[in-house]
Amino acid sequence: MLKSVFYGDIENLINRMSSVTATFNLSPIDFAQFDLYSTIYVKQLGSLFMPISVTYTAGEFATVEMLRISPDEKITIVS
Repeated sequence: MLKSVFYGDIENLINRMSSVTATFNLSPIDFAQFDLYSTIYVKQLGSLFMPISVTYTAGEFATVEMLRISPDEKITIVS
């Protein structure tokens, strides 16, 4: 009972998600303003994503690990 009340949305999200790693050409300003607590739409992949981690070195491409999510998912991020 408690699982469905408190973790139903998370369980549903986990069952439907997939992990994607992509490279992005981020400037130092882009990286400084990058918000790990937001969702991003990647046009080339045609999906909405939630970033997990970013590996960045100035002057090189950034590697971003993301979770593909359905646009109809309700996501509440508590930080």
